[in-house]
Amino acid sequence: TIACQLVFQVNGANIAPSSSCTFTIDFNIPDNVPTGTYTNTTSELVGTIGGQTVTATAATDDLEILAVPRLSKAFLNDPVAPGSTVNLEFTISYDAFATGNATGVALTDDLNAVIPGLAAVGLPLTDICGTGSSISGTTNLTFTGGTMAPGEVCTFTVPVQVPAGASPGSYTNTTSSLSATVGGQATTYSPATDDLDIG
Repeated sequence: TIACQLVFQVNGANIAPSSSCTFTIDFNIPDNVPTGTYTNTTSELVGTIGGQTVTATAATDDLEILAVPRLSKAFLNDPVAPGSTVNLEFTISYDAFATGNATGVALTDDLNAVIPGLAAVGLPLTDICGTGSSISGTTNLTFTGGTMAPGEVCTFTVPVQVPAGASPGSYTNTTSSLSATVGGQATTYSPATDDLDIG
């Protein structure tokens, strides 16, 4: 079950004979909602026709929650000194209860936005999350082409050079959202964040 409640009401609507009224409500689904099918049913529709109160059958439909790849990241060996190298690890996991592969898994990570001149070394890396996947770039990383089967976890590490003139402190690094195609649907997962500590 989903431990949340969404309630809305429609009041005062007027509809002419042989016409219809359509409206859309957007809502966010929390990241931790289990995959599966969830049935949503309205109350009966109540209205007045010719001075008489009438009711219509409730409407119902199923909401299908897809399993999507999830992203986390961590600077492994910080705190580090200015001018040294820190290892940045990315982990992408895919729910074992998912139906079908996730394809086109992709993300970006702007290192230069953390500290100007913060740059990856030793890239590109290829075939790290399925054949044809790769991560490339220096101050702006791009991961593309990931393919994952249900239950698969993909972890890869990028060496990152800290500029020699970097000031001591804690610097937050946040990726883009993780995108993928699951069950023919384009999906996203929340960005991953970790702090780089420079001593």
